[in-house]
Amino acid sequence: MGKLFYQRLRSELKARQLAGNLRELPLVSFQGDNIMLDNMPYIDLSSNDYLCIARDPKFFTTFIETMLDSKSTGSQFAGEFLISAISAGSTGSRLLTGNHTAYYFAEDLIASLFNGSMFSSINGEDESSLYGVSASANTPKYDEAGKDEVEAFKQGSCCCADSDSGNCSQASSAYAFSTDGVGDDLKLASSDPITGAVTQELDTNDHRESAAQDLNNANSSLHHDDDSDAIKARASKRVPKGGSEINDYDALASEEDRTGYKAPDVKARACLYLNSGFDANSGVLSALFGKHDLLLVDKLSHASIIDGMLHSEAKALRYAHNDMQHLEQLLQKHAHEYESVVIVTESVFSMDGDQAKLKEIVALKERYDNVLLYVDEAHSFGLFGDDGLGLCKELNLLDKVDFLMGTLGKAIGSHGAFLICSKEVKDYLVNFMRPLIYSTALPPVNITFSMYVVGLLRANAMHYKRDYLRKISSYLHSNLQELGISPSQSQIQPLITGDSQKALKAYAIFKDAGLLAMPIRHPTVPENKARLRLSLNCNLRIDDIELISALVKRNMSLFVQNA
Repeated sequence: MGKLFYQRLRSELKARQLAGNLRELPLVSFQGDNIMLDNMPYIDLSSNDYLCIARDPKFFTTFIETMLDSKSTGSQFAGEFLISAISAGSTGSRLLTGNHTAYYFAEDLIASLFNGSMFSSINGEDESSLYGVSASANTPKYDEAGKDEVEAFKQGSCCCADSDSGNCSQASSAYAFSTDGVGDDLKLASSDPITGAVTQELDTNDHRESAAQDLNNANSSLHHDDDSDAIKARASKRVPKGGSEINDYDALASEEDRTGYKAPDVKARACLYLNSGFDANSGVLSALFGKHDLLLVDKLSHASIIDGMLHSEAKALRYAHNDMQHLEQLLQKHAHEYESVVIVTESVFSMDGDQAKLKEIVALKERYDNVLLYVDEAHSFGLFGDDGLGLCKELNLLDKVDFLMGTLGKAIGSHGAFLICSKEVKDYLVNFMRPLIYSTALPPVNITFSMYVVGLLRANAMHYKRDYLRKISSYLHSNLQELGISPSQSQIQPLITGDSQKALKAYAIFKDAGLLAMPIRHPTVPENKARLRLSLNCNLRIDDIELISALVKRNMSLFVQNA
C-alpha cells in the first residue's frame, strides 16, 4: 500500500544523500563542558547555548535553592510560586486553560526591561517591589573594573608564555556561577578593539569568585523579602482581574473620532510570550499582515521568517542580503502601493554571524509614514548591549523598531520566545495568531526559569560572561582574518567550504581533533554555500581557539577565503 508515496520519499532522500545533504539526528548528551557523541567527549561548537546556562547543573541548582530558600535568598512566596508552576504542568492552550501567573510575570518583566523600568506600573501604582526589590537593587551597575578583569587575548598568539614549545597550559572557562574556585587561573591580555594593541595581562581567578558573588547578591535582591504575605498581597494586586489588560477599543475609537489618531506609546509596549522563535516569526507575520501589506524580507532571513512570509496573505519580496541600495529601490517602487510596508530582518544572522545594517534600515524606514520594522534578535538577545537586551538596544534603536522578537532558548538557556510590540498588536495576536491559540502552552516552570535568568541579565556575572564571549570571538576573528578568511561580527563564525562533501570532510577533521562543529548544507544554506558553523560559547578556552585556528590553517584547501 502507498507504493508511489514511499518510492517518492526514498527517491528524494537518495538524492539528498548523493549530494551530501542528508541530515540525521545524532544522539548527544552533555557532561560538564563537553558534548558527548557516541560516548566520546567533544568540545561543543554547535549549540546556541552561548552563555552556557542550559548545560550548567549548578545554575539550575542555584535557581531551585534560591526559589525555595525562605530564610535568605528567597521567600515563602517564591517557593510556593515555583511549586505551583511545576504542579501546573501543561495541559492545553493558554487561551483554553488561562494565562498562568508565571506567563504574566515573565511578560511584565521583559516588557518593563525594554520600556526602561524594571517593572511596569499597573493602575497607576508603583509595583517595582513585587519581589521585595527596587529596580536599582536588582540591576547592579557594571563595574568598569570588570572590563579589565576579562580583558582580551594577545593578538595572534596563545596567552601562554611557553606556547611555542607546545606546553600550552589550559586557560579556565569563563566566569562560572559556582564559588568553588576550581580551575586554573586565566591569564588574559587587553586588546584595543581598533588597533589590537595589547595593554595588560591579568589573573582572573579572584574576579571569577567576585562575579559569582555578584550573581548571588542579585539572586538575593531579586527574591528576598521577610514579609512573604506582603509579597503575596502585592502580587495579587498586581495581576489585573482576568489576568490580562485589554484595551477598550470601542472607547478608543470614540476618542479618536474626536481627537484624531493616537500612535502607540513606544515607552509602554507590551510583551507576548510564545512557544518558540519559529512559532513567533511564522505566526506573527502570517497573522498581522494581509493583502493590503507588503513584506520586504532580507534574502538570508531564517526559515521561520520565510514560512511566515509564505503563510501570510501579504505580498512579499526579498531584498539582497544586507543590500541597502536594493532595499531602497524596492521602497521607492512599492511603498505607495500598500497600506503598510514591513521590513523584516534578523539583527545577527544565524548562519553567517553578520549584523544587519540596522541604522541604515531605520534611516530608510523614517522616510516613509507607512513603513514598519520587524527585527528578529534570536542570536543577540542576552549577548549584545550593556544590559544584554540585544543589538537594537546597543545601537539605541529600540524606539524605532515596531516588532522585536527575541528567543529564550539560546543565550538564556530556557524555552520559548517573546515579542515586544504595542498593546493592540498583542491583543490582536491573542485573538488571531493560530500557533498561539491552538498550541499546547509551555509548562509554567519553564517560564519561571526564563524569568529568573532574564532578571539576572544586568548582574555583573552576566556582564563578565558576555565580555568573555566577545573577547574570545574577537580572538578567533583575528586569527581567521590572518588566514584570509572573512571574520563574522558575532559569536557565530562560518567556515565556508562551498561544496557539501568538503563540509562533511571538514566536520570529520574537526571531530577527530575533539571538536564538534556540525556541517551546514543545502537547503539550510544556499547551494554552493555549505559550511561548518562555529557557534562559540563562554566555556571555550584560549587553547580551544588555538586548536580551531591551527586546524583551519592546516586544511585551507577545504575553506573558501574571503567568502
